[in-house]
Amino acid sequence: LEELGLQAGDVVSYYARARDGGGATQGQEAATDIYFMTGRPFGRDYRQNQQGGGGGGGGGGQDPGALTQQQRDIVAATFKAERDKEKTPATTFRENVTTIHLGQGRLREQVDELATRMNRPVVAQQDTMFSVIAKLLQTASEEMKKAEEQLSERDTKDALPPEQRALQALERAEAAYRDVQVSMGGGGGGGGGGQQQQNAED
Repeated sequence: LEELGLQAGDVVSYYARARDGGGATQGQEAATDIYFMTGRPFGRDYRQNQQGGGGGGGGGGQDPGALTQQQRDIVAATFKAERDKEKTPATTFRENVTTIHLGQGRLREQVDELATRMNRPVVAQQDTMFSVIAKLLQTASEEMKKAEEQLSERDTKDALPPEQRALQALERAEAAYRDVQVSMGGGGGGGGGGQQQQNAED
């Protein structure tokens, strides 16, 4: 992997394929499910929060890590649907792809919602990395939209590349988010209502 020039957050997907010795005729072929490796940094960067200590409670939203896992599941499901297409009844294949399509659409909406939150001025002021994460989330959303277009036509083969690019963007957003979590980790407690409560929720 060192020869691939990876950076933290890059993802490598892989699977194994085997073909038996069919002699003069075409042998049978089988493939495993798809698996993922994600580049992790050897070290951790500890940075001072640019706005001091963290706020109090507030609603817990989605973080890039949770979204990344969902996108991995979508890529794996699409890969499996494409791999098994020839031996899957047409009705079952349509149902499977429809389920994947709906899942990708719901995930894109969650990504868009999180990107909107990251772009709020009060959030961006906490740490400049939030704007970087927001851009990565927007990239992921654009790729998800392309995947949805292919899935709507039940083209699982051409849906895989944009799905994987979306996963790549989410992995990079997650890597950046870890740094922000470190810098935001310390700091104060609750606090009252009004703008202070809004800041805490953000």
